[in-house]
Amino acid sequence: MPSAIEALWGGKAPQTARTRVHDYASTIRRQLLEWGAPDCVESGRFGYILRATRDCVDALDQATGLREARSCTDTTKAIARYREALALWSGEPLADATGSFVDGTRIRLVNQYLNGIEAVTDLELARGEHAAVAAELTPLAAQHPLRERLTGILMLALHRSGDRQAALALYRRCRAELAETLGLEPGAELQRLHQAILAADPTLDLDAATAEPVRLSRPSPAQLPFAPATLAGRERQLDKLDAAAQPGRIVAVTGRGGVGKTALAVAWSHAQSGQFPDGQLYVNLHGFSPGSPVPVAEALAGFLRSLGVPGEQIPTREDEAAARLRTELAGARMLMLLDNAAHAGQVRPLLPGGTTVTVLVTSRDRLSGLAATHDAAQIELDSLEPGDSAGLLRRLLPDRHLSPQEAAELADRCSHMPLALRIAAARLRDEPELPVRRYAADLKDGAGLGELAITGDPDTAIRATFDLSYARLDSAQRRVFRLLSLVPGGDFDAMAVARLAGSSLSRAQEQLAGLIAAHLVDTVANGRCAMHDLIRAYATEKAVADETAKQLRTARDRLFGWYLANARAASRITIPELPLLPGSVKTVWKDAADARRWLETERRNLVATVKVAPEAGLPGYAWRLPDALRGFLWHAAHRSDWLSTASAALQAATATGDPLALTAAHLNLGWYHFVFGRDEQAREHYDLAARLAEPAGWIEAQVSALVNAARAERDLGQLASALSRTQLMLKLEREHALGSAREAIIHGLIASICLLAGMLTEALHHAQLGVAAPASPVVVAGNTVILAEVQLARGETGPAAQRFTEAAQIFEKLGHRAGRAKCGAGLGAVAIEHERYPQAAAHLDEALSLARQAGDDSTDAEVSLQLGRLMVRTGRPAAALDHLHRARQLRTVPTVRIAALIELSRALHALGRTAEAIEAAQTAWDEAAGSEYARLVTAAEQALQTLKD
Repeated sequence: MPSAIEALWGGKAPQTARTRVHDYASTIRRQLLEWGAPDCVESGRFGYILRATRDCVDALDQATGLREARSCTDTTKAIARYREALALWSGEPLADATGSFVDGTRIRLVNQYLNGIEAVTDLELARGEHAAVAAELTPLAAQHPLRERLTGILMLALHRSGDRQAALALYRRCRAELAETLGLEPGAELQRLHQAILAADPTLDLDAATAEPVRLSRPSPAQLPFAPATLAGRERQLDKLDAAAQPGRIVAVTGRGGVGKTALAVAWSHAQSGQFPDGQLYVNLHGFSPGSPVPVAEALAGFLRSLGVPGEQIPTREDEAAARLRTELAGARMLMLLDNAAHAGQVRPLLPGGTTVTVLVTSRDRLSGLAATHDAAQIELDSLEPGDSAGLLRRLLPDRHLSPQEAAELADRCSHMPLALRIAAARLRDEPELPVRRYAADLKDGAGLGELAITGDPDTAIRATFDLSYARLDSAQRRVFRLLSLVPGGDFDAMAVARLAGSSLSRAQEQLAGLIAAHLVDTVANGRCAMHDLIRAYATEKAVADETAKQLRTARDRLFGWYLANARAASRITIPELPLLPGSVKTVWKDAADARRWLETERRNLVATVKVAPEAGLPGYAWRLPDALRGFLWHAAHRSDWLSTASAALQAATATGDPLALTAAHLNLGWYHFVFGRDEQAREHYDLAARLAEPAGWIEAQVSALVNAARAERDLGQLASALSRTQLMLKLEREHALGSAREAIIHGLIASICLLAGMLTEALHHAQLGVAAPASPVVVAGNTVILAEVQLARGETGPAAQRFTEAAQIFEKLGHRAGRAKCGAGLGAVAIEHERYPQAAAHLDEALSLARQAGDDSTDAEVSLQLGRLMVRTGRPAAALDHLHRARQLRTVPTVRIAALIELSRALHALGRTAEAIEAAQTAWDEAAGSEYARLVTAAEQALQTLKD
């Protein structure tokens, strides 16, 4: 009854709610009687129950049919079953009802229907029925513009029907709707399809002889960890999982530590992986591990990368990243395994929004909140049954030929806990001469440790197995075991063990092998290891008891020093122009790719080091390590890690008062704010960095701060101040011979400032100097773009096009999407000047896609501006408005915003909206007049005068 009242009225039930529910039940019974149906509404102690088979309820009947269709291996039979199930649909369900329960049910049923439509049309499209698919999906796409899979299937159907323009227009509508409604770009999958249609990719065409369902190119992650070799006594729980873990459902596997939650979930997931053809996602949330749980933003970013979303395009805000994940997972038949969750709040943002993804969660917490809010099924694990635990021991110890009494006694001493049983078995395997009963007696005696001496307590059993396994290690292995509790972030390799222990790599490998054999350390993947969180907590306890504070600090110092040295070497090889804190930089990596792989592998440890270093008595790492990591975190788009480490660096530097530390911290935060368009904050940090660097004698940092402060001022329209800074930069560069790369950066900056100030001769001179100075490929490409922009402004369109093309080729080799997009915008502008409009459209369409893949708002705005110009020039002013409004509204530099307003005034004038056109031109002039952009002031004046005349 309470559930019925909540479903009908939410929190606003009338006083007569119970009476009205009784009346409604009577009405349903009468209606069923009139239809000649059996009375399947039963009254009970707590309310009413509907006793009906699935074939009596159309929604359940449809769900059954869709599941059967998905399992069909014969395409013809699958299509027929899909169509049979979909024919049960008779329009929007519960159309005249309201309420949170009704709304949620309606959404679920609509999604069920649309998932079926997408699945069957995908199959029909593969059979060459593109015209019929296009006809069926066109109205549905209009009703549901946010469903990317539906949009993608329709785009492909239109493309195969010969209507390429309609397919591209559909993509633009979907992109606009996603941006307006969710603030998101289309998923990587749909973007790739768009690019393929633009390029007329022949792989999109149907080959009737080898036709298969087209799978839009979403990656299929396979992230499940190793399955346990043996899983004992969990048949009942596996049956429950089979029944509960359906598409769209959440299942929580809960229980105390060491009871085998992860083993059960992973074993079931591997066994059922065939049910999830689009892949399996996995993350260990470290909810009960020493240290902090995995931040939700980090888990979201990891999933999005696994699904093919470029790092630069992953939203920084948690709610936006969660929305993007739901978009990427829409329609995917996937499994998501969230292991070791701390609580329901850590899980909720990671949940998909559709009805096709199965979610499995493990936790020591009961996750009752998840059951309440998301109807999660709950499966609670306890110790194994005595017969099952004895059977597990016999399978783990086949050479021991355990008698029933021996197996039962040992299992009882381990309290039938899987973790304790496995550790005990490992000990007996390694010591074949050790009698089982003596070991069982030792376990019983070893449990008498103070407050843990509780007969039959599972925690006591686990502690006892830890104690005996630890005691069996030699002294060197015990020391390494204790020190492994100091690893800050999670997994580790043998080199980290060597650094912690201060030993050779070969010695560390030997000690690590002994810990793995004792089941105190687990192997994970790629030569890396980890510890169960209970074992790590035990190791921490032993470290505190058996090591002095000085010994622990020294071990951490060795490990953190290794992290820092490797990170500095990686920074130098990946971004050589980046100023690093003074000190030697070793040659560690064979190439930049090798360095980036190490940084990505160790990222969790590196970021955690920054957080724990001050409390560990090693505050220097809290500001030195972020200085070495900032280039990597920027390039890999780990935005939340970048901000957290940069902020921690400033806090640690402020505590020390060291000028070098403060300079590095302000340089780091200045770059972060500049990258994300916060020019005022960036300039403040850069000014502080420049003032601090000079007395500290760190000239390279002083010049870097001046360069970037000038860039911020350029983008703020303060050109005179920016130019004055460049004179000091050149003076410092000459006095201290900072190198040709720094010289190239300075000349490129001066050229960009002179271009905006209308000083085209000076701009050309410095742009040529910038291109001529030897530098890294990314600096050369950037300066080549600046030279091309200067040449375009001077009317030298031929040389400009050549330079844009040269720069694009360099950026392509570097995998730099934003740079390629900027070149595409320039080539589009050149084509517009020559009235080669189809060529301009091709350049700009590709550039827009690249800019959005890169998540670069500034370049996106530049491309949108050029698309607006193209629409105006080709007599489509109405189509220009969307592009020009977008160029204005994106977080970008004033130059693009002002230019977009000028072009907007022309589009509005062409549409006969003269008053609005004048207002746009006046706004452009007001903004330009408040800056020092001479060329834009002139252009705004001319536009305003033309309209008034």
